[in-house]
Amino acid sequence: MAHTAEVLAAFQDGEVRLIFARDKDTDELVLLEDGTAKAQRAYTKASLQCPIRDCPTPHLTTVARKKKRDGYMHLSGGGHAPEGIFHIQGCEMIALWLREKYPAPGFRIQKEERSNSAGERRADVMVTHVATGSRIAFEIQYAYLKRDEWQERHDSYVRQGIPDVWLFGHVGAQLVLDKHTPDQVRLSPTHEAVAASGLRLLWLNPYTHQLGTTVSNGHGPGSTTVDIPTVSGSGRLVLSPLDDFRLATSGVVSTGLASDLLEHLETNRVADAAHRAEVARQDQLRQERLALEAAREAERTIQRAEAKTLALAQRRGRALLAAERLEPAWQATEAYKTVLDRFDGRWPRFLNVKTSVGPGIPMPAGQWQSALFEEFWEGRPTGSAIYESKCVAHLAIPGIPKYEMNLMVREWLEALVAAGYAQSKRRLGWDGELTTGFIVGKPRGPISAKEMAHRVAASVRVEAQRIKDRDREHARRLDELRIAQQRTEAFEADRNKPLEARAPKAVGRSPAEQSSNPTCTVCKRPLFDGQLGRGMHTPCTSGWRA
Repeated sequence: MAHTAEVLAAFQDGEVRLIFARDKDTDELVLLEDGTAKAQRAYTKASLQCPIRDCPTPHLTTVARKKKRDGYMHLSGGGHAPEGIFHIQGCEMIALWLREKYPAPGFRIQKEERSNSAGERRADVMVTHVATGSRIAFEIQYAYLKRDEWQERHDSYVRQGIPDVWLFGHVGAQLVLDKHTPDQVRLSPTHEAVAASGLRLLWLNPYTHQLGTTVSNGHGPGSTTVDIPTVSGSGRLVLSPLDDFRLATSGVVSTGLASDLLEHLETNRVADAAHRAEVARQDQLRQERLALEAAREAERTIQRAEAKTLALAQRRGRALLAAERLEPAWQATEAYKTVLDRFDGRWPRFLNVKTSVGPGIPMPAGQWQSALFEEFWEGRPTGSAIYESKCVAHLAIPGIPKYEMNLMVREWLEALVAAGYAQSKRRLGWDGELTTGFIVGKPRGPISAKEMAHRVAASVRVEAQRIKDRDREHARRLDELRIAQQRTEAFEADRNKPLEARAPKAVGRSPAEQSSNPTCTVCKRPLFDGQLGRGMHTPCTSGWRA
């Protein structure tokens, strides 16, 4: 339905041509039919003049054109503004068309007729149905018109009960192509206001005797693509001969003008509106379903959280009861008495921390906290690292997830920081994020002689154990070096012997038989027969690559 770019360009031809002249005697405008320029030349010079009133050089002649329409031309002067020429000739073209289509006495067609006695509006062309007195106002608009100005004029016609038909000019400010899609017309705010009011957007070319309207893609029955009237943005310009239009006599089209094309577009618009309403309804239903599902999921989340809280409370209760039952047995142990003796008969608060996170540990707080303190603090120099994971592994309490144990141990470590027995330190974790670590710290306040003696003894034990471990590792390394040296010397001695004097190598023995061979100096596993002279496996050799 959309026209090609060539047809659109022809419709927008902005050449100013006079095709109407004013009769000197009747003051009426006379149309020059195409192809009659030569025959009408003498009559034009004698009886016609410029249609622009007060023209200083009104004398005209006719011009016969081969490729373009015949027209009038000033004998001298001229140079009128194009908008004025287009407007006058557009009004006359519409008046002639209406008089031919709706002749008297049934209709009265009058140019520049007032809408009421007060002259509130003056229509370019007013159509009056003589029998009923109903009127339709035609406005031909070439000059730029602001949205508010158009709205004021339209509202005035509405108040007076006069349907108004607006025909915008085919050139200038009223027909601008979209710069992104040059084959489409960009609607101005005024055009959008016209479409929003329910009127049809129409453009007039008085030279080609055509009206144009804009269309866009819409949805028809069965999700088909149909043309619907453009109401905003840009649209494709569709052209129709002026004779295809008629005055609207029913409620199908409310613009004052009707045509088969306009009624077809209106039908498509109704179908598109129904499709959009259905899409909106389906979307609303989908949103309601999503909201209902979200509410149900939120309720399930709350229920899971409540169940988790209840289960945690029950676990904490069971852990507390277990700790209370074990408390007498714990207080009767030598470890408990040792801690009391160390701190002058008063149990330290940092070894009796009641954790508030997690399910709790099913044993007395002092028991597991003093065990960790003994393992990771006694005899350790200030600044030694303390790892939560090692503390958790040392407790090794079954039935409690690792992450819960970490939370409870961390809370106790924070209590040690508050007591001065540990310090928190930010460090870079394995995942690249900063985490809080702990190191051994100095206790705050004075230390009793008994506590100092206990610390000295613990430090001596730790240092003695460290020296013992160092000596054991040193002895192990010396043994490895000695064995390697012996095997190297044996290999070199055997390699220097003649072939017939060398010790025969065991060939073809099973893996079970070779399992009794000497071990590799690196991995400590039995050597294969072919590797006895080397003293180590091939993959264990320094610099070996598979």
